[in-house]
Amino acid sequence: IFYYLKPSSPKQVSFSWHQDAVTVTCSDLSYRGLLYEVQYRSPFDTEWQSKQANTCNVTIEDLDAEKCYAFRARVKAMEDAYGSDTYPSDWSEVTCWQRGETRDSCPEPRTPPKPKLSKFMLVSSLAILLMVSLLFLSLRKLWRVKNFLMPSVPDPKSTFPGLFEIHQGNFQEWITDTQNVAHLHKIAGAEPEGGPEESLVVQLAKTEAESPRTLDPQTEDKQASGGTLLLPHQPPLQGGDVVTLGGFTFVMNDSSYVAL
Repeated sequence: IFYYLKPSSPKQVSFSWHQDAVTVTCSDLSYRGLLYEVQYRSPFDTEWQSKQANTCNVTIEDLDAEKCYAFRARVKAMEDAYGSDTYPSDWSEVTCWQRGETRDSCPEPRTPPKPKLSKFMLVSSLAILLMVSLLFLSLRKLWRVKNFLMPSVPDPKSTFPGLFEIHQGNFQEWITDTQNVAHLHKIAGAEPEGGPEESLVVQLAKTEAESPRTLDPQTEDKQASGGTLLLPHQPPLQGGDVVTLGGFTFVMNDSSYVAL
């Protein structure tokens, strides 16, 4: 029978206040080996606080008289007397006290209201977001217009190789050096000189009899000594054009041609 023992709830529970302490009493049960437990809490406590005694005369100290407290009591059987399979009694009716007087209930503490997002802040946030979006679109449109009206200038480093690396931006030196290199390449790839294109052939279809010319003694001396032969200046013949090639003068008429 001890294994199924469950005491009855405390009866005639009374409270006696003494400034910051209260004494809870009730009628004792006619059994030994019992514990009387009293629990209390205020609206500011998250859990019940407990105190127990061997008799139903429990004093609780260090209470705030300005606060409202809820009390409840029950009876438990001691394990060393009745074993571990016994059950505590049901809780007594909860009683609320404040300043030594009973209360129907303890008011819940007022919690600070949660900050709500005001309409002004909401509208301001939306306006700022809209302005940032419009600014971004405007900058993108302006960038496109700028690229259309003023296209980007190509980098001269890629267009003129060696202008900045070798000539430090001196365009005159760069263009001179480039022309010299191009001229050397042209000479290296050109055909050997000589050929019928560089020979000058002047043929006369119709020759005229030349009159014998006499050389003066000075001319004969120069010719004999190996000097340059200077021909005397002769007036142009009638009916022809005078052509000078390589220091020689020819008279061209309608029946003559020049082959280069």
